[in-house]
Amino acid sequence: MKIQHLLLTICIIPCLLSCDKIGFGASTPDTTICTLLTGECLASTQLSYIVPTDDEQVRENRFLFSFGVEFTNHSKEKILTRHWRDIPSDELFSTFGSNKQTVKHEYEGIYREVTNSYVSCIGWPEKFSIITILYNGGISLTCESDFAGHAAGGNLASFITCYPVYDSFVEQSGENPIISHFFNTPSYVGKCIEMPMDYISMIGGTIRFSIPVGDYELLHTGANFRLEIPVRVVDYLTWLNNKISDPNAEMPYRDEVLKCSFRTNWTLR
Repeated sequence: MKIQHLLLTICIIPCLLSCDKIGFGASTPDTTICTLLTGECLASTQLSYIVPTDDEQVRENRFLFSFGVEFTNHSKEKILTRHWRDIPSDELFSTFGSNKQTVKHEYEGIYREVTNSYVSCIGWPEKFSIITILYNGGISLTCESDFAGHAAGGNLASFITCYPVYDSFVEQSGENPIISHFFNTPSYVGKCIEMPMDYISMIGGTIRFSIPVGDYELLHTGANFRLEIPVRVVDYLTWLNNKISDPNAEMPYRDEVLKCSFRTNWTLR
């Protein structure tokens, strides 16, 4: 019987290691994806509200908000079993013609630097999400009804802060990413990605922030919100390409506003 179990285990291990061939690893779960995309990959300025489960709406006395960002011209590549990365597509690199390989080589060097820096900083296997889209303040969040003691229609921006899980890192660095992971601030990612512009943080594939609950009561009553986030979309790959012929080339960018009208299942009164 023990021999049968041993033989079964020996047979299963190769199947697990090659699970992508039989579809087991095809789902590319978010927990295993490292993302490094550029402004060229932004598909839409319209964000999608991520509805939390009832027990995830409030954490550490903070009311949480999460939004998905839509991308294009990107592809997921498998690195190891159950471990993927999300990067600009070959089709996007091909738009640079004869400079394709040079631009991709520069990008891969930046990717490795970000990976090494993240692992060194966090201390566990990398899982980052970084887009060369810059946030430098000006967020607007309004609610059609009274919320957390604020009158309907008032801007809640001054009460917005980062996800509570990043609080300790914010205390160490003094930089509040507001809508992103703490690693996406100049003190961290700024050491890996050259960015001659002011910014509070680079956004990730998911935009997250929170508002302190304070002494207000969490009510299972829906509320309608409008979110607007001014950002600077940096076409970083285009810049790498332009620098081949002109080392002093200016960084190409466009100013956009990420936006979303959404309804929560809970409110604060």
